[in-house]
Amino acid sequence: MCRRRVINGDGAVNGDTRARVLATIRDLDYVPSAVARGLSRQRTQTLGLMTTDFAEYVFGQAVGGVAAEAQRQGYLLVINNIDTATIDADGPAQLRSLIERGVEGVIVLWPSFPPEDDHALAWVASRIPMVIATSRLDLPGFGTIGIDNRRGAFDATTHLIDHGHRAIATIAGPAHSWAAQARLLGYLDALRAAGIVSDSALIEQIEDWSPGGGETAAGRHLDVNRPFSAVFAQSDLHAIGAIPELRRRGCHVPGDVSIVGLDDMPIAGFLDPPLTSVRQLMWELGSRAGALVLDVVGRPRSE
Repeated sequence: MCRRRVINGDGAVNGDTRARVLATIRDLDYVPSAVARGLSRQRTQTLGLMTTDFAEYVFGQAVGGVAAEAQRQGYLLVINNIDTATIDADGPAQLRSLIERGVEGVIVLWPSFPPEDDHALAWVASRIPMVIATSRLDLPGFGTIGIDNRRGAFDATTHLIDHGHRAIATIAGPAHSWAAQARLLGYLDALRAAGIVSDSALIEQIEDWSPGGGETAAGRHLDVNRPFSAVFAQSDLHAIGAIPELRRRGCHVPGDVSIVGLDDMPIAGFLDPPLTSVRQLMWELGSRAGALVLDVVGRPRSE
């Protein structure tokens, strides 16, 4: 009992006793049990994070933001990374496993998830605080935070229009991705706002966000033989793959074709020439998501 009072900083313990207890702790190399302390308080000081793109730079930044905020508030982050190929089957079970591990709140960092998973999310949200980040924002009953993908795409396309381009091709992300859908709408919004009629032949949709996808899309744009002077690549990785393919096919970049990305990854600044890109503040998004869920966790249980 005395040891616990010393560890917890109880001022009622006299100086001699405190010194003897601290000396014993040092001699025994004693480490307090966070699990036992959590049980006594009915708190675990852990936060759960469910993600599908931990290794990808953009989402890795968001994870870093969550981790930094959790650490700042004295919480341990438990990360559960699930393969996108098995998310439909394994996602609900993995969410439940985080609750079973006693996390006090959950952040769902999925780039997209199908509507049929809504019931699993609702099940989690009914038990512990939860914030959904970067995915669908049209989810009544859930705390959500995300990037304005539509506005980012609008700004990127408008930048090209402001530089005199009228025939602007785009490389779009996967059709099932909520972010890709929003970015395509933003591209079309910008054309419409400038009085430019959209041309479906200048839209190439790729089923991933990889440089290889960008390379394939750039080749398809050229094969269609529909003239264009600029490309809005809906991710920097698409742009990184598209630029060498355009050059291999005889297009000078940016002399013949200008290209703008979206993400502003650090590597974009090392391309030749450096890639113009709209920045996504993913670290800040992760930090805000962590702060939002921990704000709820920290409220009195009666609220």
